[in-house]
Amino acid sequence: MAKKQSSPWQKGRNALLVTIVTLLIWLYAEANTLKTDEIRIKIQFLSPTPSDLYLEIHDLTLVTIKYKCAAGQIETIEKLELKPLPLEVEAGGIRDGGIKTVDLKQAIATHPKLAPHGVILESVIPESVSITAHRLTEHTLPIKINANAKISFSGKPTA
Repeated sequence: MAKKQSSPWQKGRNALLVTIVTLLIWLYAEANTLKTDEIRIKIQFLSPTPSDLYLEIHDLTLVTIKYKCAAGQIETIEKLELKPLPLEVEAGGIRDGGIKTVDLKQAIATHPKLAPHGVILESVIPESVSITAHRLTEHTLPIKINANAKISFSGKPTA
């Protein structure tokens, strides 16, 4: 009995069908292996360098981050030094001082420590924080030393 030869069209169609089925299986498996975790971290805002600004952060103690990543990456994320997480405030909006609102979800998602790991942020609480930037000024104060003053010490001297 002679073997039926398949045309290049049939071979291509079969290869495409196998690729699509494989992709669907892979997507299903990937979706099922994503794990959700939650961490609480302190954010440390850094002023743009070089800077003569003092940053005053309003009502921010801890940030709760709920994120998704592959099951194997959760341990890697936990090992990252994220406490405190340093975030540099963009220089554009606060060069002359004033109030700036920082979108924490966007700022944390693009952070160099997290971005390479493919972490998906589901929520960040609080979502934003207001920062007041105060321009630092330099003042020269006269200092006068009174050499005749009596200095008294209390306590036991130690070396």
